Amino acid sequence: MRAKSLFSAIGLIIVAVGMAGCGAVATMDYPEYAVSDNSQLGYSTLIHNGVIYVPFGVVGADSLRGEQIGVREGVPDSTITAVKGYDSRDWIIEYLDVLMGGGDMLYRAIDVTEIPPDLEQHRQFDY
Repeated sequence: MRAKSLFSAIGLIIVAVGMAGCGAVATMDYPEYAVSDNSQLGYSTLIHNGVIYVPFGVVGADSLRGEQIGVREGVPDSTITAVKGYDSRDWIIEYLDVLMGGGDMLYRAIDVTEIPPDLEQHRQFDY
């Protein structure tokens, strides 16, 4: 009888551990992009690895999103992605589905001066 109880207890533990593992979702830690508010000019910049990104314009939700590369500092639910077909040192996208349902914010590195024609159409800011 004692062996039967031991096997039942071990079985319950195995089932419990297995069920707990089913609910686990693998998460990745992405680097945070620092935020600097420029209240005089009325916009925020994102900064990562010494690169300063300024707002360029709004693009259709998910239209240019590449692979996720980061999050906004202090906002773990935000997503920063590369722009499909472009180097993330030059162009990035930020979105937060809850707040930015109307599109994704396209940012350019502040030292980028030549704007590709397919991105020029999204220009809304001249920072």
